[in-house]
Amino acid sequence: MASSTVLLVRNFLSSDEVDLVREALETDESLTNQQIELNDQNEGQTKLALWSNPGDGTLGSLTRSRRVVETAEQMLGGPVLHYHSKNLVKYPEEGGVWNWHQVGQQ
Repeated sequence: MASSTVLLVRNFLSSDEVDLVREALETDESLTNQQIELNDQNEGQTKLALWSNPGDGTLGSLTRSRRVVETAEQMLGGPVLHYHSKNLVKYPEEGGVWNWHQVGQQ
């Protein structure tokens, strides 16, 4: 199995900011209207939304925020730009199309 690196930035967002992002992910019609549902062979489900234009809402503002951009530039050692964003919703212990995300659960 390939090794992986995990980067954890504690308190990157305040709890109020996390609440705003969660609300945007759950209610932003520009996101929820394009969400597709993918079923796996075991009746698990994953909801997926993918977009290239960050937009002017909460999620786009976060994507372009100085904090996100400067942190990414520092981590990658140079300039960054938005390529695409993805929202992947899987419910705990339900499987879903990307079962390998839950390797320890199977």
